[in-house]
Amino acid sequence: STALAIFRFQLINLVPLARDTVVEAMETGMIVLDTHDQVADINRAAATMIGTPIEQVMHKPAIEVLSRWPHLTKKYEHVLDALDEILIDEDGRQRWFELSLSPLRNKQKTVIGRLITLRDITAMKQTQEALLLARDQAQQASRFKSDLLSRVSHELRTPLFGILGYAELLRDPPADFAGPDLR
Repeated sequence: STALAIFRFQLINLVPLARDTVVEAMETGMIVLDTHDQVADINRAAATMIGTPIEQVMHKPAIEVLSRWPHLTKKYEHVLDALDEILIDEDGRQRWFELSLSPLRNKQKTVIGRLITLRDITAMKQTQEALLLARDQAQQASRFKSDLLSRVSHELRTPLFGILGYAELLRDPPADFAGPDLR
């Protein structure tokens, strides 16, 4: 009955507790923008990815928070729904992210903001590149092997046909060949 009273009178609000437990523990970066494209919420993973402390991005315009990537803010400025892979190149270090944009709607289905998620897929992209390189090298090795076998086969066949021809001549001399005259 005490627990029921606590929940009935909302002495403990579960929403912030759930947000802190789930959203902050995610490895995927999450940024919530309001209808004015200002940061309404951000988790630690996203703050780490963009390299700015949470306190410095809250309620700031997204274009300011993401000013290091003007090409991306311009490209996705008015986009409500998207799924894309983006490459961030900073100080010669390339990082790949899966970017997801989703509209946030209220009960009346009115758009009240956007949810941006960023998942670091750099390791997956590096693995894909390594696999493509290995495949290309295997195909090149296979072509080299085929070319080598073709050349070796040709180089061996030419003299072998000559040897086989002489062997047949020695085995079956022509009928008009009487051999050397030994008289």
